[in-house]
Amino acid sequence: MRTLLVRLREFRIKFRVSDFYNTLPKFSRYNGIILSGGSTFVDERFKFIKGIIEKTNIPVLGICLGNEYIAKTFGGKTIHNLPEAEGFFDVSILKPNDLTGDMKILRAMDCHDHKIIELPKDFEILGASMYSRYDIIKHKKKPIYGVQFHPENNETGKKIMENFLRKICKETQ
Repeated sequence: MRTLLVRLREFRIKFRVSDFYNTLPKFSRYNGIILSGGSTFVDERFKFIKGIIEKTNIPVLGICLGNEYIAKTFGGKTIHNLPEAEGFFDVSILKPNDLTGDMKILRAMDCHDHKIIELPKDFEILGASMYSRYDIIKHKKKPIYGVQFHPENNETGKKIMENFLRKICKETQ
């Protein structure tokens, strides 16, 4: 989470950090939502996040566990307690999109023991790797994106975050 906050500050935009125990203001005041990663799937947290995702029309980016919460919200399936994977790997971009811009292959950092194993029917695959078929996903009609990795951990990922903030959320400095 600390690295994500550092990255967001680099973009010189206003943002608010909240955990699922806080009551959040109306989301219509914001240009986008980033659901950060975490180490454990928690049903209470999922119910809170599901309520947010279902009610909002603003762009959403799920990172790691945030991606899994998105998939599960729309009927996808996840698996937990896999042998932990950690390190950098290549993600192939399968379809041009605003999140990855003109990248064809990107370097991603992974450090978890869970992933999506079945994509919801309203989603499409934008990027895949040897680790996951669903490394980058997007809702077919809504501006809801998910990445199974941690884009805040390298320069390639930083570009993904910048694309989300600038192209998708229309955030300016």
